[in-house]
Amino acid sequence: MSRIVSALLAVGLAGCQFTSCGETNADREEAARPSSQRPPSPLRLTLPTAAQRFGRTAPAASTFERPEKDAAGDAPEPTPRDSATPTAPIPEIDIEADPDIGRAPLTVRFRVATADAIEEHNCEWTFDDATPPVHGQATTHTYTQAGQYTAHVTVTFADGRQTSKDSVIQVDEPEQPEATDSD
Repeated sequence: MSRIVSALLAVGLAGCQFTSCGETNADREEAARPSSQRPPSPLRLTLPTAAQRFGRTAPAASTFERPEKDAAGDAPEPTPRDSATPTAPIPEIDIEADPDIGRAPLTVRFRVATADAIEEHNCEWTFDDATPPVHGQATTHTYTQAGQYTAHVTVTFADGRQTSKDSVIQVDEPEQPEATDSD
């Protein structure tokens, strides 16, 4: 363990936590014996993420564990295990599209709707008609050709979490002018 501690101190990883895995009273009694007479205990090293080191709330940290030695006395290399869990659930979103059916050219007003208050976020809209994406919580788009389209919004929150939603828009053929009889 002292080699690991020395290496970490040399690298300067602030905020690391060392814990002995599953320590019990029996482990403490075992620790009282001279180190040459006891097997090494498992070691867990938790490294903070960059967001934690720079004062932002972080959803995860990486944990490295040193496993027990096998029957031959060899221990495999420590392996990383990510404990990534979101800090909060992703809010449910919906698309308000008005109107969602009509004749071409059809101008539709789109808006991201949610029951929860949405924190800082970025919305990117695509409209399934070869037009470039647009950004904003609300936008309008005009469909010039008849067809069924899938409007898609991707919401990216400040912490990197994402969610998306689709809305189907039906655009009918434009109304044809009535033919007049000229007698």
